[in-house]
Amino acid sequence: MEGFAEWIRKLRKLSRESGSEACWGYDACPAGEGIIASIDGYSMDSSRLPWMSLSDWGWKSVVAAASDIAASGGTTFHVMYSIGIDSVDKALEIARGVREAAEWIGAGVGKSDFNTSSYAWIDVAVLGRSNRPLGRFGAGPGMAVVQVGASGYGLLSDAVLNGRLQPGDLPEPVGEYTRRPKPPIAMGAKLSSCGVEAAVDNSDGLGASLHILGVESGVSIILDDVLVDRRVMEMLGELGLDKWAVLESWEDYNIVAVGGEEAAECVLRWCRILGIPCARVGRTSRGRAGRVLIDGGRREFRVSGWTWL
Repeated sequence: MEGFAEWIRKLRKLSRESGSEACWGYDACPAGEGIIASIDGYSMDSSRLPWMSLSDWGWKSVVAAASDIAASGGTTFHVMYSIGIDSVDKALEIARGVREAAEWIGAGVGKSDFNTSSYAWIDVAVLGRSNRPLGRFGAGPGMAVVQVGASGYGLLSDAVLNGRLQPGDLPEPVGEYTRRPKPPIAMGAKLSSCGVEAAVDNSDGLGASLHILGVESGVSIILDDVLVDRRVMEMLGELGLDKWAVLESWEDYNIVAVGGEEAAECVLRWCRILGIPCARVGRTSRGRAGRVLIDGGRREFRVSGWTWL
């Protein structure tokens, strides 16, 4: 894979050439009158884990887009999707997963579209409401970094894909999350109302997400800790990895929120009320934009990220 910074540069160039650069700094783009929108697309051969059913794949595709809405301080209310597949029965199973995910989110399913294709793909577009859309560009030096939701599920999926683990080795709740992730989407509107200044969701790797937020905001990120699912932490020991390995964990769909002290305390308070695992894990600082330091600033994390390219 090319260097992460070069990959991001090329994606931004693509955004500029397609006329969408104005929304580059958001997970979900403000569309006027309190509406925010996001779209995600996947090919089955590069995004469906071997232990996922077709309905699981449909589920994941929806909640991934809804996670962008939450990270932008919003609540998803509408889902639209398009499928390319070679079988009506397969399309129906994917559609069931889309419907079940939308019901879990509390959103309605609107327009759907079906196409005949020799290779399977899905596009999902979602609409959300936010009184104060959040981008990745609002963080200043000296702010608190709060992790909303635990990490590590994608890292264990990667260990299975690379043959270091078998699917049956995953603890049942961890395996279930990799099949049907349930991101902390209930926190979306709370992030906005708490006065969070910047936020980003983790789909390409937590370290990569922190790097992107730092680049967009012009700050460095210093991590004192990282929030890891306790069952994942047990598996890391068996793999000979420490907790910082989860900075490369992809498709966890947790959220990083950055703000002042009052905003951080407000987010943590709502996490306790909603029963969502959250922790203050670090702070922002002056320095090279996008630099990610771990162990309280003693080591630099070499930024990398998961891509389907």
